[in-house]
Amino acid sequence: MKGRSLEKASRTSEAAGEYEKAAKLYKDDYLIDDLYEDETMVERERLIYIYTDLLKRLSLHYANIGQLRKSISTCYRILEKDYCDEDTHRLLIECFVRLGLRTRALRQYRLCTTRLRQEYETEPSPKTQALYRSVLSNESLRHPTA
Repeated sequence: MKGRSLEKASRTSEAAGEYEKAAKLYKDDYLIDDLYEDETMVERERLIYIYTDLLKRLSLHYANIGQLRKSISTCYRILEKDYCDEDTHRLLIECFVRLGLRTRALRQYRLCTTRLRQEYETEPSPKTQALYRSVLSNESLRHPTA
């Protein structure tokens, strides 16, 4: 994939452009009418993995260059395919914090927790819990100056 080659060469903006083009090609899940057919299920999951992987790369790129709202909208596209993706929930929390939206960050943590309990009967990872505790204890976000 051209995007990955560009990313490896530290040409992240160009890579992001390639990822955006590739993401636009993804219209819907592969042969969704044959949801439980073995032949189509494997290919569908492979394509979803490729799609969500490039969206993750895009969301990180947007966050790294300060385009937080673009990162957030890209994260939501990932969660449409895998609502238990903790990395994506953490990135959303971080973006909300950077935008000064502490309540949204806390709500995102609760959503992550709920999804993981419902789907896997488990709690968020220690990394996600640590991020949550840091959001809770951040005094500058509790008392904004502006």
